[in-house]
Amino acid sequence: MNFLQIKNLTKKYKINNQEHVILNNINYDFPPSGLIFIYGKSGCGKSTLLNLILGIDKPDSGDVYFHNKSLKDFSSDEKYQYFKSNISILFQHYNLLENLSAIENVKLGALLDDNVDSNIDTLFNRFNLVYLKNKKVKYLSGGEKQRISFLRAISKNPDIILADEPTGAIPKHTAIDLLNYLKDFSQDKLVIVVSHNFELLKSYADIILEINNGNINEVLNKNTIKNQLKCFNNKTKINHNLLSLKPVLLTRLKEDKLKNILIVISTFLAFSFILFSVGFINGVNISTEENIKDTLLYNFATISKETYQRIESSSLLLTRQVRPSKEELSTILPNNVEIKENLSYFINPLSVIIYQEKIIDETYVYPYFLNNSSSQKHLEFDEPIGADNSLFVNDMFLEKLNISKEEVIGKKINISNTIDIQNKDVANNKTINDLASFNLEFVVCGVIDEFSFLNYPKVYYSYDYLYNFLSSYYLENHSSYFNREYSCLDLIVNSRDDSQFNMFSYWLNLIDITPEELNEIINEYALDHEALSLNSEYLTIKDSYSSLMNLFAESFFIFTILSFILVNIIISLTVLSSFLLNKKENAILLILGVSYRKIFLIYFISTLILITTSLFLSFLLYKPIELFLNAIIFHFSNLENMIIVPFFTCFKIPLLLPFIITIISVFVIFVSLCLVFHFSSKISIKEELMDE
Repeated sequence: MNFLQIKNLTKKYKINNQEHVILNNINYDFPPSGLIFIYGKSGCGKSTLLNLILGIDKPDSGDVYFHNKSLKDFSSDEKYQYFKSNISILFQHYNLLENLSAIENVKLGALLDDNVDSNIDTLFNRFNLVYLKNKKVKYLSGGEKQRISFLRAISKNPDIILADEPTGAIPKHTAIDLLNYLKDFSQDKLVIVVSHNFELLKSYADIILEINNGNINEVLNKNTIKNQLKCFNNKTKINHNLLSLKPVLLTRLKEDKLKNILIVISTFLAFSFILFSVGFINGVNISTEENIKDTLLYNFATISKETYQRIESSSLLLTRQVRPSKEELSTILPNNVEIKENLSYFINPLSVIIYQEKIIDETYVYPYFLNNSSSQKHLEFDEPIGADNSLFVNDMFLEKLNISKEEVIGKKINISNTIDIQNKDVANNKTINDLASFNLEFVVCGVIDEFSFLNYPKVYYSYDYLYNFLSSYYLENHSSYFNREYSCLDLIVNSRDDSQFNMFSYWLNLIDITPEELNEIINEYALDHEALSLNSEYLTIKDSYSSLMNLFAESFFIFTILSFILVNIIISLTVLSSFLLNKKENAILLILGVSYRKIFLIYFISTLILITTSLFLSFLLYKPIELFLNAIIFHFSNLENMIIVPFFTCFKIPLLLPFIITIISVFVIFVSLCLVFHFSSKISIKEELMDE
């Protein structure tokens, strides 16, 4: 049973496509303790042998055995435990973490000891290095770095210490102190030293080995200890505590402040884009469902019937619009929908409007229904509705005339029209001509602040007032022809269903029913040859508004998703670049027994801290930014509350939106890091540790 053994070890290198044998089938059994000095000319393979024993280089044939187990057969955990508790190396080029203090570097090598702080203080006192404890390594001289590297190597009390030119960068008196300690340490531990300083080391060595022409020869052996198997260090089961790696984590965060600030800003913008894109979609839905109802057109609709006739031997389909019968509509429409005569033949949206003796052009005329409570609740009257000749104007009407609300209330507005009526009596083949001319006077009783999208100047007259007026406005020639008083209203009521006098339709007064609900009812009633058609300007505006806003929202959301993806790519590339720039530091951590999992966690936690900071900022600032953006949108479009972030309640679930964003962010970070480590973690520890 052997402690440390090399069997048939061969190592070759290719230089300029030529193969050079550095170690040629060498064998040696190392004792469990003693100081072994290996020397030979430069390039003979001394450092290569140390790397093979350390396990950071692989032989071409043969192997190194520790406790009779090949290093090649070590599992990942066994390899990390080997680095962590059984072996340490004192590098020629120190391989310290430059941005950590001296004591933090030494602690990384001694994390297995429960009394690590007191033991390390003892080491610093013993070697008179207390004055270096809190200095960053990058400010130390070469000799000071070598001594700190030495303290790190011995701090965990390993079974084996490898030293590669340990006295090369320190004064002779310090080198003697170091060798004295190594000599004491070798009384019950194995110390293997590679050096050119033969004269200095030969007096300390128990065994001297020479490497020459790829072979190893024992020049001196004063060691009396037999090569016997020692028990495994019982500290191998202890793992690095992640908290012990806190200095490394903090250093990573402090090293590149500008890069970290850029990551925080970019991810903050990405998270804000997501919040406000969701808020925009939510705001569009709310404004569509609520704000757009702020119009008297919400309760007003026109219904007609469309009949279809296909032309024989043709794919053409003729459509004919007629007025449906009241009996037919009464079986389809619910009770909260009133059927009204269409009076637009006499007053239509383009009728002449006169205010203050001036004709107001580009202003449209619509009826409203006095008995509609749903309409009433949208009005803020300066005076209660009085006579039937009450009239309302919208805010755009005031803007058009550049007048205030107070100026228009109580003022008179006239709606006038002159109509040349030609009514044909088909049965008798007679045409009856009349001229209807009137100038109706209304009193402005209120102003409606209507939804601004596709809004234009409008006035709303009382349907009942016009109905009564037309019922008492008699047509002279028609009355003479029919031998009775014949009013304008009679002309509409008695007209055929396909007559222009009724405009092929009825008006509807929607009481306690939404246009959407009524439209669904109408759409269900359809036959192969005919169908009812509901015309609601409110629905037209809503559909146009919804389509436009959804297009903006979808485009904005797609841009946000792309931004989020791009930011995560940037984060991944940043992590990758950080990993590549810190490959040597990672190699040092690995050789100290820190597993890839722990190194992964260092990157994960540091990235998570940055992303969490971005999330916190976006969650903290979303409300003031939301108010600011809404103010800008309102200034340019007069649309209110277009962005409403459902931060606290989404789909009736508390804090769903921030929770989802947080979970997705953490998941993306984890996946990104997994990919980065998968493609970049196959570093060569030897090459990184040897690289200056």
